[in-house]
Amino acid sequence: MKTLALCIGLDLMHSIVYGHQFDLGLPVSVLATGGHGSNGSDSFTGTVPPAGAGRAVFLEVAAIHNGQLSDSNMYTLQIR
Repeated sequence: MKTLALCIGLDLMHSIVYGHQFDLGLPVSVLATGGHGSNGSDSFTGTVPPAGAGRAVFLEVAAIHNGQLSDSNMYTLQIR
């Protein structure tokens, strides 16, 4: 089973975490964690506070499987 973490950052300056390069720049926050379902997918839900209006944030999923760290493509979320 893979352990997943939904990470958020405010820029794309890249960062190295546990020897793995991510697209997100530091500081990175973990919004949610979980594992994948039987079909290999997962979903995350959350609420954006009003202070987030008008901002862009960047999301990336980190996965750990058999001690190996991997990441998803970066996703830009524009909050209106």
